[in-house]
Parts: sequence; C-alpha cells; structure tokens
Amino acid sequence: MGLSLEKSAKIALYIFIAAVVVFVLYLVKGALFPFVIGIVLTYLLYPIVRIVEKVLPGKTLYPKLSRGISIAIVYLLAIILLIGAILLIVPPLFAQSTELISKLPVFVTEAINSVEGWNKEYSNSIPEPLRSEIGGILAAIGWIIDNLGNIVLSYLHGFLGRVAVAAVHAFTLVIGLIVVPIFVFYLLKDREKVRESFVDIFPADSQIHVVYVLRILNRVVGAYVRAQVTLAAVV
Repeated sequence: MGLSLEKSAKIALYIFIAAVVVFVLYLVKGALFPFVIGIVLTYLLYPIVRIVEKVLPGKTLYPKLSRGISIAIVYLLAIILLIGAILLIVPPLFAQSTELISKLPVFVTEAINSVEGWNKEYSNSIPEPLRSEIGGILAAIGWIIDNLGNIVLSYLHGFLGRVAVAAVHAFTLVIGLIVVPIFVFYLLKDREKVRESFVDIFPADSQIHVVYVLRILNRVVGAYVRAQVTLAAVV
C-alpha cells in the first residue's frame, strides 16, 4: 500500500529540515566543538552524579535540590583531580624544558664544530667539478642570506595574518569553553526535561519510536565515550 500524499509531504518536510540542520551544523562546526566536549563530559559525569545522588542524605525530601548538590560535589571532585594532575605533570615538564633550553646553545655549538671539522677533513679530497657545484650551492645560500630580510618580512606578513585568524578562533573557543561547565550543569540537572522537550517536537504517533531510538543511542554513545576515555587513560 502506497503512502498517502500527506504522509509523503511530511516525510519530505522532515528530510528537508534534517538536511538544513546538518548544513547549518556544518557551517558552524568550529563553534560547536565546545558543545561536543560538553556532551562527552555529560556522558562521563552522569553515572557519577547518579551515584552521589543515591548516597546523598535527604534526597527524598528535596529531590530537585539533591541533583544540584550532587552535580556541585562532582564538579568539586573533578576540579581537585584536575589541579592534582596539573601539579604532578607541569613542574617536571617545566624543569625538563628549562634544562633543554639551557643546554641548547651547547648543542648548537657542538653541531657547528662538527660540521666545520667534516668540512676541513673532506675539502681536500673533493674533486674540482664537485667543488664547483658546491661553490654554486654556497653562492645560492649566500644570496638567500643577503635577501634574508625581505624573505623574513614576506613570511612574517603571512604569519601575522594566520596568527590573527588563529587568535579569533582561539577567542571563540575560549568563550565556548567558558560556557561548557554551564552547559554540562544544565544537561546533568535537566536531562530528562531536555529529552521530553525533544520528543514533544514529533507527532504523537511517532513519539514512542523516537523514545526507543533515543534510548538505543544513549546506551551506544555512552558506552562508546566511556570506553574511549578508559582506553586513553590506560594507554
């Protein structure tokens, strides 16, 4: 039995709306990166929030308040772990970087001395034609050195342009990352309301199927995100 004209029009409308949404998301994919991080963090933190909420006293008397307190406790634990990781990683990394920078001039001097020694050792054994070729190469290098100022200015001009573009993107990213904790808090606190509001967009006869699909997606995506994070932590 073929589809009626009304159902065909609805399907075509849904496909068109989905295509427009995908196209708009593609255009603003850079700005969506913080929200993707927020969704990933939500999947990671939600089980912990549920555990804290279950053991939190007074959850039956103040169910709405207990969810917010649980999220605040998880946020506090996450901040403590992040600060601890930074204190463990940054000081040794800074010390090693400082040591490398202090020894860098010695490495450069040793490399120059080695090259000069090789040049003196093998210069007499190089045939004249090859020596002429090397002379031409050295002349070209000399020209580059003489015009190094113009080359550097040209490169610097392009580099500054790229830096300006990168600065704009970085500023947008920083603003987005500032919004991430608020976005994650909202998803953790009102996750069920967000899902219900999304389901209400669809017709009543399709809502049961949408709920079923969302449950499958939630299990699959949640398991995938947690597995990837666990694998990254182990590796």
